[in-house]
Amino acid sequence: MMRRIVSGRIVRMGAAGDPSMIPLQHWARVLEGADGWTGYTHQWREPWAQPMRELCMASVETLADQDLARSMGWRTYRIRRPDEPLATNEIACPSDVTGRQCIACKACDGAGLVYGPDYLIFFGLSRV
Repeated sequence: MMRRIVSGRIVRMGAAGDPSMIPLQHWARVLEGADGWTGYTHQWREPWAQPMRELCMASVETLADQDLARSMGWRTYRIRRPDEPLATNEIACPSDVTGRQCIACKACDGAGLVYGPDYLIFFGLSRV
């Protein structure tokens, strides 16, 4: 039944809470028929959340947290003020720059791109 519900759709993990609170094997079943997903977790430091690297980005607030998360194998998603510069390996969220929606982008889908860029959003923008 779940496959039929998500078939042909992009799943926004965490729309109703932190996705790491649901075990990876359950997410794997949910996402099996989806066309893609996006997700981030604030629980990336927790040992029990490590398997979620496959599906989610680590939500970080500081560059030190970003470095730690990267060293643990996570890609990151960071909120910054508009006056803060981009850090090394960061790119601005396409939604903030071009208005491209998550459903079209799908770049925040976990460690599938371990060496891919980290994303950040501007604090307070309404499109996010």
